[in-house]
Amino acid sequence: MSEGLFPVAQFQTMRTPFYYYDTVLLDQTLQAIKAQTDLHEGYHLHYAVKACANPKVLRHIVAAGFGADCVSGNEVLHAYECGFPADKIVYAPIYMVMFLEKSNVAPLYIKRTFPDYK
Repeated sequence: MSEGLFPVAQFQTMRTPFYYYDTVLLDQTLQAIKAQTDLHEGYHLHYAVKACANPKVLRHIVAAGFGADCVSGNEVLHAYECGFPADKIVYAPIYMVMFLEKSNVAPLYIKRTFPDYK
């Protein structure tokens, strides 16, 4: 929203339902979060892709330097296609947490899915 105005007039001709994203506010929020996190060594920000998988929104999140938190193979692929570097994609499906703690499946999955990943 420019200068705090909600663009109601633009919405009157749009079909509903639709989602409106204020990307200026999104970028400001992402930068504020990153600035605070950067004050603490060893913290890495990851966005839960399931919260909003809109490619345009995810590209803003990539540009801010965040990683992606994924709970399915499709989310991993979507995050990668939206520009998240493979080494910033965390794959942790809730039903596999105990299994992954006892195996090396996650690194093998990432390596097989992204052959250029080091």
